[in-house]
Amino acid sequence: MPPTLSLAEVARLADVQRPVVSMWRRRPKAGLGFPSPLPDGRFDALEVVDWLEATKRGNNPDARGDLAIGTTLSSTADPELLAILRLLVATRALLNEPLAGLDPDDLLDEAEELDPDDEFFFTELDALDQPAFEDRATQADALADAAWHPRNAYEQLNDALSRSSATHDPRLASELVDLLAATATALLGPRATIVDVLGSCTDVTIAMVANEDLPTPDVTIASGAAARTTLLRYRVHGVTPRLVELGGDWALHAGNLVLARLPDHADSAFDLLDEVALQLPSGSHALLVGPAQLLTDPLTPALVGRRDAHLRSGLLRAAVRLPQGLTRGGTREHLALWLLSPTDEQLPLWAGDVSGREFSAALRQNLLDDLLAATAGNSRARAFLTLERADRGQVLARGTSLAESPNARPQESTHSPADDSARIQALRTMLNTKLPDVFPHEPVAVAPSTGYTMRLGDAVGQKAVTIQPGTRLVDLPSGSIRVWDVAAMTTGTRRTVDLLALTQAHPGLHLTEPGDVVFTSSGTPRAIVDVDGGSVVAYPARALRVVSERLVPSAIAGAINAVATGNSKWRTWELPVSNIDRAQADTIMQHLQDWETQLEQRQTQLHELRRLVTRSVLSGAITLTSTTEEKGH
Repeated sequence: MPPTLSLAEVARLADVQRPVVSMWRRRPKAGLGFPSPLPDGRFDALEVVDWLEATKRGNNPDARGDLAIGTTLSSTADPELLAILRLLVATRALLNEPLAGLDPDDLLDEAEELDPDDEFFFTELDALDQPAFEDRATQADALADAAWHPRNAYEQLNDALSRSSATHDPRLASELVDLLAATATALLGPRATIVDVLGSCTDVTIAMVANEDLPTPDVTIASGAAARTTLLRYRVHGVTPRLVELGGDWALHAGNLVLARLPDHADSAFDLLDEVALQLPSGSHALLVGPAQLLTDPLTPALVGRRDAHLRSGLLRAAVRLPQGLTRGGTREHLALWLLSPTDEQLPLWAGDVSGREFSAALRQNLLDDLLAATAGNSRARAFLTLERADRGQVLARGTSLAESPNARPQESTHSPADDSARIQALRTMLNTKLPDVFPHEPVAVAPSTGYTMRLGDAVGQKAVTIQPGTRLVDLPSGSIRVWDVAAMTTGTRRTVDLLALTQAHPGLHLTEPGDVVFTSSGTPRAIVDVDGGSVVAYPARALRVVSERLVPSAIAGAINAVATGNSKWRTWELPVSNIDRAQADTIMQHLQDWETQLEQRQTQLHELRRLVTRSVLSGAITLTSTTEEKGH
């Protein structure tokens, strides 16, 4: 029977929101109407895929493969069979050749060459009897082909196996994985290593490896005996991890990043936390996820001392209590996130509680921006949206919730009321300044028109744009050359490097030109037009140089900023094509961009004003007088 899909399933297959599919049904594209429903109200899945490919709608270029493998997996719920298929698909990926027709003995010989020390899959293959292999090899080949690459089939089998298990799936939800992967990508230094402690954050590392725009990072697994399935999964994704003992020397250096999921058991969690803190050198970072009841919530006297030790050490940069439901198994427990960053200077502690909010793309982006800013020495220069500055001494003295807002408790102010009063006055002046007209143009309809778009990959292929790769910068002294990197694109604050040191370390380096679009595809795609040029782009950010007169830099930046979080396949991004003079189009779009920037600045200023009023006006340190005369008096 041909597979069918509901409208909700069409949306999941196309990687769009459900209302988008309803819009597609009302608005044909290129003369192609959406497929008609079947008598039961569902839709022929193959017709839907044909339509998606013909119209280039949706955000999933692999819809046909996903449909094929999803149809196969939906009819298979036997965990033992799924495990065999997963093993065979992994073998197909490692051998890089079809399995059907291979002699089992020859297969074992090749497997032994790949796994001579029997670390990840030789024993499992050897345990398969010949009939089982012959029955399932063809099916494994079909799954690998349908998914375009065996690693995609492997991941889907992995998910299916987790769903078929009667036990709770403890893996992190995709939204949290995306946040951790984007944060890790931004914090990872050049030629640095990711340390996956106990293989507990493999989902996060695999998400980074899957980003085709980033080179495959070096991975270390800190464990006495790494799980065979974890090693096999990394090998399927083209990564050969280095193994180190959990209590041995991890040999880390500045720029390295440690990822760890802490266990639920308190003593085990703090033992692992102590080990991570011991291994971190200056200039490295660690992202730790664990139960909120251990990392942020009030603790018993027997445990509070173990957490306080990390507050006193100064390693903890940020702590945030997360919403419920951020594991794939749907448990309602709260998780918390810690960011550790040992530095030679004393940086403040930032804490927050977003547990009562929807873990939306906007919230995740704000949290990402705040986490990156928390590691910067100039964090005072921006307003935080999810975190608040916390006094370590007061947190230690309270001995209660780490994520509790400091404004919620009476405390002696460490800020001068006069300074706060002057800043409130400055913010008041800025916010009262009149904005220019939002759109100083009178629209006049002249002719029917259809908006055209072009995929970024097609634009590159047609040489309508060129891609300038980012440079993996070494550590450089500050100077006069501004740097576009992921942190600058999320926080709005750019660092500078010395020109002489830059040219000596990176001879032949090209700087940006005015009008270049600097963008990043990791996490939430971000783009900005470099109006002035003359800056260096730091990897993994890159620059897009516009050649065609029909493409407008500011419109391209706007289109990239509208791309959904997690869509790192930049070649599929749709760019608007202009039918008017480029200079005129650029002027119009740049005016809108400038207005949007001013609104964002005012939102930041308003947030700071609210924080100052909460701190100093509500406490009585500052009194207010009215500046308007009451009418009638």
